[in-house]
Amino acid sequence: MSAWRKRAIECLPSLKKDFEDPQTSIYGVFMELLPVTVASHKSNNVAQLKKNYDFAEWCFRQKSENLWNAAGVSFYEHLGDKSETL
Repeated sequence: MSAWRKRAIECLPSLKKDFEDPQTSIYGVFMELLPVTVASHKSNNVAQLKKNYDFAEWCFRQKSENLWNAAGVSFYEHLGDKSETL
């Protein structure tokens, strides 16, 4: 299993089966992560927010363009879409 899949599962263990599916891309992971991040801001779930932002930052710092691009266009770029994450 790839490192990003392991980290995604650590971040959102309830989606383990989805993230283990070879058809799930890193972009799909961020599509799931974004609404969880918004909800975590609304409920002030600091522990979940730390996991989410740590995962996104880890992806953004990787050499693989697929990982840092996904973090940029599927997560960071959309944080400004909601007042909770703006």
